Amino acid sequence: MTNLGNGAWPVVPAAFTNAGEPDRDAQRAVNEWYLSKGVPGLFAVSLSGEMYQLNETERLAQARWAVEDAAGRIPVVAGALPEGVADGDDPTVATIDAIQRTAETGVTSVVLISSLLVTPEDGDEVLTERLHRIIDATTVDLGLYECPIPYKRVLADEHLRLMASSDRFTFVKDTSHDVAVLARKAELTRGSRVRVYNAQAHSVVQSVHDGGHGFSGWVGNILPGLMGWLVEHAHDDDPQVLRVQRALSVAEAALGSNYPSSAKWTLRECFGVPILDVSRMSPNANLTPHTTQPLRDLIALLAEADLLELQP
Repeated sequence: MTNLGNGAWPVVPAAFTNAGEPDRDAQRAVNEWYLSKGVPGLFAVSLSGEMYQLNETERLAQARWAVEDAAGRIPVVAGALPEGVADGDDPTVATIDAIQRTAETGVTSVVLISSLLVTPEDGDEVLTERLHRIIDATTVDLGLYECPIPYKRVLADEHLRLMASSDRFTFVKDTSHDVAVLARKAELTRGSRVRVYNAQAHSVVQSVHDGGHGFSGWVGNILPGLMGWLVEHAHDDDPQVLRVQRALSVAEAALGSNYPSSAKWTLRECFGVPILDVSRMSPNANLTPHTTQPLRDLIALLAEADLLELQP
């Protein structure tokens, strides 16, 4: 039974060849770079990892590769997507099947996608009932991700209470972008195994003050060490804390509409990680000097201020 750690969990980008196929060697390099930055864990097979553009075989490979590269040094969580569910059908059985296949890759927790478990029209009680069925039918540790695609389904109080009391949920990625909602999640799960991670850079310090456990979002892909430092030092009475949060907020915005290609470009061009900016999610990303120079300039400014040396 593993309790997850505080800090910055990268939403691991998928590495592709020029032909658009998964690149095992590049993926290994990406995962190893994250480990070198002191991250507490990896979130593979997320929206940033282009989970909707991967087939199931590729998704399972991404999860398995992350586990292999982590080699027991840190935990790995990975998303599980139900297959073959027609519009309007109950996805619970297909979700349970996907959980079991994902668990076989060796991940620490299998992450459910809230917006794939119920439709926008379904009430909170439907999600509660389906979570009960999933808990009863599986044994692996679970997580929940409020993925904004196909729509954003933010968890209700009853879902948080269920996750906390079940002793089966370890990972929640919040995408409400609302510090009050984050604080409520932390309050409802306090004392349990549930860890709540923010996806919004500019509110990280406040969310940690309110009982949150860290960050899992875009900017953690390019500055995981600095974000990890911020989480670790969020309670410090030090002007450096606000300075770092402001820098990370700007970095998040600089990734812009070309994400995740922009993050892959930054990893390669600014940090020497051998990943191409090829993306199935944004195949026509407009990566020109006009769009990438702000990222290059920001990384240079952080380096000149010795902020890139900070990590947990």
